[in-house]
Amino acid sequence: KWLTEGPPAGRRDQVAVLGQATDLLDQWVKRERIPAVVRRPVDRLGGRTRLEVALDGEFELLRDELADTFDLTRIAP
Repeated sequence: KWLTEGPPAGRRDQVAVLGQATDLLDQWVKRERIPAVVRRPVDRLGGRTRLEVALDGEFELLRDELADTFDLTRIAP
């Protein structure tokens, strides 16, 4: 139903934020490596995996952590 009608109005914002997070993974990580990346514990997430954060519905935290992780301006001269 979501494919034909889109997500319910109450879920659209969450789906959009999760989409932003997955776009970051798709942009910066080889697809075959994504399962390992999302299952690895992350110190900045309190030792939780990115998958656990997503399953807990903390999509903004996930997106923000991924954006920070892939922010190359922190390491560029």
